[in-house]
Formats: sequence, structure tokens, C-alpha cells
Amino acid sequence: MGVPLGAGERAEYEELTEDMSRQAMRLRDLAGVPAEPFSAFMSTVSDLANDWSSSWRGLARSYLAKFARRRDLLAVSQMKQQALGILTPVVDRSHGSLIFTQTKESAHQAATLLADAGVWAGEVHSGQGAEAREEKMFEFAAGGTKALAAPRVLDEGVDVPDADFGVVLASNRSRRQMIQRMGRVLRLKEDDRPARFVIMYAIDTVEDPHHLGKMPDFFHGCLPYARKWEEFDLSLPGESVRLLEFLGVDDATPSWETDREKLIGPSRRPPAEDEPAARQGVGSQNGPGQEPTTEESTTQAPTAQVTSTLPGADGRVAEDSPRPVGEHDGLTVAVEAAGKNRDRAGSPGRTGAEGDDGEELLGDVIVTDDIVHDYLLSIKRYPLLEGREEEVLLARRIECGIYAAHLLETGSWSAAASREELQLLADQGDAAFRRFVVSNLRLVVSVVKRFTDSRLELIERIQEGNAGLIRAVEKFDHTHGCKFSTYATWWIKQAATRAESDQGSTIRMPVHFVETVNKVRRWLGTRDLSLAEGATAFPDGIPELEVSKEELIRISRLGRPLVSIDGLRDLVDDSIPMHPLNGSEPVVPGAGGDPNLEFAYKALAEFEDEDPRACRVLLMRWGLETREAETLDTIGNAIKLTRERIRQIEKAAILRLREILLERAKDQELAENRPRFYIDPFAVPRVKKRKVTPARSRRLCHR
Repeated sequence: MGVPLGAGERAEYEELTEDMSRQAMRLRDLAGVPAEPFSAFMSTVSDLANDWSSSWRGLARSYLAKFARRRDLLAVSQMKQQALGILTPVVDRSHGSLIFTQTKESAHQAATLLADAGVWAGEVHSGQGAEAREEKMFEFAAGGTKALAAPRVLDEGVDVPDADFGVVLASNRSRRQMIQRMGRVLRLKEDDRPARFVIMYAIDTVEDPHHLGKMPDFFHGCLPYARKWEEFDLSLPGESVRLLEFLGVDDATPSWETDREKLIGPSRRPPAEDEPAARQGVGSQNGPGQEPTTEESTTQAPTAQVTSTLPGADGRVAEDSPRPVGEHDGLTVAVEAAGKNRDRAGSPGRTGAEGDDGEELLGDVIVTDDIVHDYLLSIKRYPLLEGREEEVLLARRIECGIYAAHLLETGSWSAAASREELQLLADQGDAAFRRFVVSNLRLVVSVVKRFTDSRLELIERIQEGNAGLIRAVEKFDHTHGCKFSTYATWWIKQAATRAESDQGSTIRMPVHFVETVNKVRRWLGTRDLSLAEGATAFPDGIPELEVSKEELIRISRLGRPLVSIDGLRDLVDDSIPMHPLNGSEPVVPGAGGDPNLEFAYKALAEFEDEDPRACRVLLMRWGLETREAETLDTIGNAIKLTRERIRQIEKAAILRLREILLERAKDQELAENRPRFYIDPFAVPRVKKRKVTPARSRRLCHR
């Protein structure tokens, strides 16, 4: 549904667009900002706005401020609120309506407008508490309110009741967001009632789906699956009545028709039959910020789509309907107005207008299954530092920012400088700190990827190395004349090594011991020896590594893997000694070369002679037959018995198998599998205690 802007709104929009076009041209031609794709343009401009060392920072912030102002202008347009009033009868007769807005202010305006028209409506947004939002959702589900207006709370992760009418007041090109919003309404209804969805936009603006000369691919992909859809232009007479008739309201005459010329002026001529729907001469060659004006367009007004999804004759929706998520959702870039506080979360190139929900802009970055590959691509956008001079400059700005923040915190700002000047220095220090960090992210990757024998994933080592990089920036002193990359390498290595010690094994060992173990392991590996063989092969220690005999024995013992005490917990009692598994991989009960499996299989072989069926139940139940544990139902289907009978057989078989194992243990048939220093508790002679008389006890006490 195309909505014309008012005279004042149109003048302000065109003024902002003209200023943005001039600034975008300067950013492209002089600052070297890439023009295409638009996501890369916005991302680079955001980086320049946050870079205090750049001479283009002021121009970039001015562009972002106008961008945010134009977005807010379209979001809170009074003409859109008037157009929403046309849909009041449809909202009142629906089973539930969802009004999707762009800002909290427009959500409040929409809820107030519907309430003034006699339709109970509520609003939910991120500014409310969790209980308040839950209460609004409950009222909507119970039928207490007919409509619910929300900026973006309903876009992700929140389910809503069975609404059958949706209105988008601020359209954008985020494929993912549009699919999510449609998915809240365009669902199969229990009583086969139709679902209706209205997309509202401002004519001849960036919201206009025709402003690039063609319909977006998103609409081309979803409109064929709609049972019925139509386009409307509210700048033409009679369109509001036709809109209500399309939505199923035939007995209402909106006041828009009588007030239309007063609001927007005389209507334009209707399009000729041979005139193309999409305007000509409007293309991507205009560049970022260069939007077509009214004079550049033809007389055909742009229109949006109103779709209505109906179930088929069998009550089902076609299986080839659009998927609920996009396959190539792009990078999200949010911007802020100049003068707003920058986001201090440490994400350069990504800012947000304070108090508003940011606008999503579809980009060309595709997320893959390889998280390391995606990370390496994302950090390439940050340029490297230009030599020692820039390192010193940023380090000085960081020091000034820290001192300015200290003066602000202690209240000593009046004696040194004004509060505004100190705040500016503190902000410059924060920006320099982020610039220092992001410019050296590739250094972290080059350092931590050398840890080839680490038990941590590469992305985990990178994350820990980034923490070391931040610590290096905090501790760096440019007056010592040391190059930052050399200094930071040691902090990155220290962070990665400590993470290996803390997270590489279940039981934490000291960092220095882990380093010694790794050093000995590498030295023995060059001689095709393991840690367990090292103590035997070098009984006097390793003088080359300054490792004594005692240290080598300790390393061989503590460097072994952990022991699983659950390997045969269903077969044996605690009196049967368990043995450590071979290898350093995570312990899996019953796997990895456990020597107990040998006599377990011997016991199973003996048990198979007694009861083959029960033995097969155990083999299938424990995954010893197919390497995958089977359920009771699966085993019952294979043996033609009920699930309960299989459970009874399993229980009796376990008891019998325990008896066999204990009998074999008492006969000492398993001596070869016992530990090397195993001591039979019954073979230890008992020491006869001497009986101490009371008199002797007193003498001992006096002594």
C-alpha cells in the first residue's frame, strides 16, 4: 500500500536526500569509500565515524545523522498514521492484528490511534519490562485487545497468538525480517479463515519497492504463493475504498477520500494502460544516498503488495511455499545520529541510535558453516596500523583518554579543563583503544595457529588470544621503544598457553608443568617415543631439557590420560580394579583399549553358552553388536518379544554376568589383567595389637 508524504514531510525528505547525495559523492570520490554494495558503503562510513584519527570523521557522522533522521521521518510519518486509520474496520473485525513499526514512538502512535477509534490496542517494545510485555501478550491472546503494535520485539524468538491480520508501517529490504513478520500472520488457521498482510511504504522514497526500477526479488519470490494479492496507491481517488473491499470490509467509507486533497493536494492522473508499472530512469547508478526525486519519476505511482493467503481445498498450504528463513541473509548495519553516545560494547563500524531499534540493511556477506573462515573474512575489513608512528599516536591518545576519564570520575575536571573537553578526550581514547585492538586481530591468528598440538579448537585459541591482545594494548608503553607486534606476541602466547592449561584437560595442572610436559612430549616425539616410554628409555632424565629423573617420572605419571570408572559399572562391583585408558582423547566408557573388555568378552562368551538369547540382548543393549546401543523396543522387534520382557531378560542377564565375573575373579583367572602394584587385601597380614592396661596408659602419659 503506497502512502504519499505530506508537503512538509516531502520537503524535508528531499532536502535530507539531496544533502546525503552530495556527502555520499564526497565520501566515494575523496575518502575512497566503496559505492557498492550498499552494506559495504554503510559499514565503511560507520568505521570512519568512529575513527577519531580520520579527517573524514565529521563528514561521515554528518551523513549518518542525516541517514538516521530520514529513517525516523519515514517511521513516524503522520500520513502513515492517517493511512492506518483506513484499516481500523479491518483491525476491529479481525481475530487479532499485529502492527509492525520501526520505532517505539511510531508503535505508541499506532496504538493510540486505534484506541481513539474504539479499537482496543496495546504496544510492546524493548523499553518495557519483561512482565509488562508478557502481560500485553496475555491480554492479546485472551482477546482483551484486538491489536498489538511493536517495533521489533515480535520479529525474533517470540511467538504470538493466532493473529490473522498484519500491517507493516515501515518497509525495508531485510529479507529475514520480512519473512519473520509474515510468518507471524500467514499461517494455516484452524477454522480455514484467510490470513491478510499489508505492507505500507512511503511513495517515492527508499521504502518504495519500485525506486530501483524493478520489483525486489523478495516480492517476486513470495507473491506467486499468495492466493490473492493487489497493489494500491492512496494518492489516487477511490483507492482506500477498493482497499477495504479487498480486505473484506464492504460497508465502510473511510474519511481519507474526503480529506485526501487537503492532506496531499490534487491527485495525479491515473496511469495509462501501456505505461509500465515500474518507473524508468531510476537505477542503482544513482549511488548511495542519491534517491530519485518526484520530478525524475514518471506519473505512475509506486505501489506495494497486499497479500492474502488461503488454504487449499484440502485445508493445507502447498509444500513448496516459501521457507521461514532466507538462505542468504546479509550483514546487518545499524547507524546513529551525530551527537548520540557511541556504543561502548567495542564493536567498531556498528552503531545504533539511542532509544530506537536500528534499521537492518541487507548486505552481501554470507554466513557459512565454517566459523573460522567467516571470522577471517570479517577481520579483513579492519586496516593495519601504518608503522611505528601510528602506534605511538594511538598509545598517546589512550593515555590521554585514561587520564581524562580519571579526572571526570574524581570530579577534578574543572581544574584541568571543561567537562566537555575531558569527555571528548575520553571518547578519543576509547576510539584509539578499539582501533589498536581491531588492527591487530590478524596478529592473533598468525600466533595461535602455530599451536598445532593444542587440544583446543582454533576458534577457541583465537578467542583466548584476543583476550591476550587486549591485555597487551592495556600494558603497552610506547616510551620503551619496543614494537607493539613483538610485545603483543608474548601476551597472546601467554593467554593461549593458560587457556590450554585451564581448559585442555579435565583436571587443571599448573601452567609451568603443562609447558614442561609439552616440551618433553615434543622432544620424545622426534625419537618416536611416548611419555610412558620416556621414563624407561631415559632412566637418568633428559639433561638436554634440564629434566631430572624424578621430574621425568612425574611427567610420565601425570601426563597420562584420566581413568574412566564407569566403563563396566553394570558388570562388575567396586572390588574389581579399573585401569587407565590409552591415549589422551576424552574418556568413553568401554572404549579406547580398556583391558577390562578382554575378560568382559570372555565372561560374555561363557554366558552365551548358558543363554544365547540373553547374551544377544546384552550385546544389542550395550552396542557391542552394531557399535550403537539399541532401545528396548528395537531389541524386542528383533527377537519378537515385548519391551517389558526384554527389560526383564536384561536385568536377569546382568545379575548372572556379575556372578560369572566374581567367580572368575575368585579363581584368580584375571591376574594378568590386574594393575602392576595390585595387592590382594586378603593377603596382607594383620598386625596384632597390644593390649594396653590402664596403669601402663598412665605411665605413658606421664612420660
